[in-house]
Amino acid sequence: MKPPKLNPPPAILTIGLYLVVALAAFFPCLFRGQAYFDNDLLAQFGPWRAFLRIQLAAGRFPLWDPYLLGGQPFFADLQNMMLYPLNWPTLPFSVPMGLSVFFFLHMALAALGMHLWLRSLGLSENACRVGALLFSLSGFFWLEIIHPPVLAAFAWLPWLFSRLEHLVKNLKPLNAFLAGFCFAMLFLCGSFQVTVGALYGGLAYFLFRCFQHGKIHSLFTFHAFPLLALFALWGALPLLGQFIPTLEFARLSDRYTPDSQSEKLNSKLSLNPATLGQFLFPRMTLQKDEDMAVALQPGQDKPDFPMAANWGYLGAWIPFFVWGAWRAREKILPAFLSAFAGLSLLYGLGRFTPLHLFVSAVLPGFSLVRVPYRFLYLYVLAASALAALGWDFFFSGGSKAAIGWKSPLSYAFVLCLLALGRPAQNGREILALGMGLIGLEIHVLSRLKRFGRGLVLASLSLPLLLSGWADFVPGPASNFDFAGKSQAILRAADSVKPGRLIFINEEMYYPIEVEGKKYLVNYPQNAACALGIKDLGGYDPLKLQAKMDVGALPFPVVVRLGAVGGFLTQTDFGPVPGFKKESFPPYLLYRNRESPALALGPVSIQCGLEKDETEGQLFSVDLPQAGQVAFTETMYPGWKAWVDGQPAVLTTADKILRSLDLTAGHHEVEFKFEPAWWTPIRVGLALWALITCIAFLYSQWVRR
Repeated sequence: MKPPKLNPPPAILTIGLYLVVALAAFFPCLFRGQAYFDNDLLAQFGPWRAFLRIQLAAGRFPLWDPYLLGGQPFFADLQNMMLYPLNWPTLPFSVPMGLSVFFFLHMALAALGMHLWLRSLGLSENACRVGALLFSLSGFFWLEIIHPPVLAAFAWLPWLFSRLEHLVKNLKPLNAFLAGFCFAMLFLCGSFQVTVGALYGGLAYFLFRCFQHGKIHSLFTFHAFPLLALFALWGALPLLGQFIPTLEFARLSDRYTPDSQSEKLNSKLSLNPATLGQFLFPRMTLQKDEDMAVALQPGQDKPDFPMAANWGYLGAWIPFFVWGAWRAREKILPAFLSAFAGLSLLYGLGRFTPLHLFVSAVLPGFSLVRVPYRFLYLYVLAASALAALGWDFFFSGGSKAAIGWKSPLSYAFVLCLLALGRPAQNGREILALGMGLIGLEIHVLSRLKRFGRGLVLASLSLPLLLSGWADFVPGPASNFDFAGKSQAILRAADSVKPGRLIFINEEMYYPIEVEGKKYLVNYPQNAACALGIKDLGGYDPLKLQAKMDVGALPFPVVVRLGAVGGFLTQTDFGPVPGFKKESFPPYLLYRNRESPALALGPVSIQCGLEKDETEGQLFSVDLPQAGQVAFTETMYPGWKAWVDGQPAVLTTADKILRSLDLTAGHHEVEFKFEPAWWTPIRVGLALWALITCIAFLYSQWVRR
């Protein structure tokens, strides 16, 4: 007698599938010493991660970054994901490997979250897998690997919708808590844009499902609503640990000061209607002028980002399966998801429709969003769900005959004709259409229905995976070796200390390697923080408005207020008044002929830097007469001062500098960054975790 065959549980198979797909997607990075490095990964997020790892290795938890933009908050910058739990397991690895592990974890997380949401809608396991693979392998996921905060928030989006669906079906406090917790995790990922869309989109979905299931009256009863709201707020409470310092930073930044440049950015980063064909046939190379099917008036700017529609790429079969969702008997959910996708698409069109301006004026939060096309993440979420609904209509229960053989044949024939217009560029889509057509015909006309379904599933997911591999090419992990590639810069920086060094990034180049070939790209804007060099420049979407105002002053004033010791470039500007040209091949250092003053006052001041740490400095000051002394360090809430060991009152000079009233003579002046919110955040998070654990254990004990 044969022993019974033991099949693994479906959950194990599903999790294993998503882990294998994520492993395959990032295999070169995880096991072959490769790493994605393009765009903001190299210029922004890689250096920030390197700075964080250096500080943690030195036993410091960085709240302040003294190296970029003359000094700015680090913890309060939402993009650094300082309170995001899944960021921390990736930090012990090197920068390139840590980023690769981060991508791997979040691809699996995105797929599993989408699966759970679709399963809560009552879809079959295969339909859930279809939606999960489409979502996690979408063009949006691949394109946002250059922005880890956006990628992480995108991965948490279906988890939020899953918990909202559970809450609709069972108005229990635990479900409200879990929904709030998922929103907190999404917020802590560090993408304000995804958070705004998740908040309004999640609320719309929750209310719609409550109406559909007749739960509105049950929800808004006197006893139910306060309790559910309390538990949801308790679950979301950890986000306050990041929200409070981030709000403080944002209010002092240029984000709250709309200007012509931000409006111009809104316009140019809109989704161009002429490029919507990329939803089916992506084009990862810049289009030529003659390919831009846009009627432009004389003097009108052309859209400068014709590839935005690639963010909505889900494969060539998506319209067919969305059509299947609409053919199902129950049309209320497909109607909502279609409207949901359509509105997010219209908003992403930005300047091409009035919806963007209207929503930005009416709904709080949207006015701070400066990349309209990025809201395609909501379209990708809804379209993936619609495709899963269509799969269930075609392949589940008694609807197998609903496919027929004519409709997929006609669909594939028409799209193949379109794809053959550019066969070299659309090869993956032609392959997908052929595989899908064969799979559908096998399912309809033969008994090999499981094999047919497998081919169709491959036709949906394989092109997305191939697109990621082909269009996003990693390079050696050594591309992130900022120190090894910046020896001349380090020597130049040492020669101007304790003054700051300005990197002229647009005039400097950084060597990289891709597929055995060497290239030069613009020098990473934020590499200074990875190298420990104080730079008056750098990049951050959040910049202190006071620094923007000071930066608009004449260059000699900026040099004086910023204690600039020199600026570095690869371009010979010739003689520059007040600067001496020196060679640090391949760079030129324009050294300030005057030693930069670390402190400014009405009379000559002797000031020395005795100790310089990430979140504190110690100055020795000799003052011939009493007066106000302004130190060339950034003033920001949380900085405190001690003069000769006694607390002193800090004020602001020249809009941005730390200032003290000092008596004549010699003084030891110490600065420390000790923001008022730091201790309450630590204590509050610890208490939240303790109370939550005790409440959970108590509830389990009562249940048993």
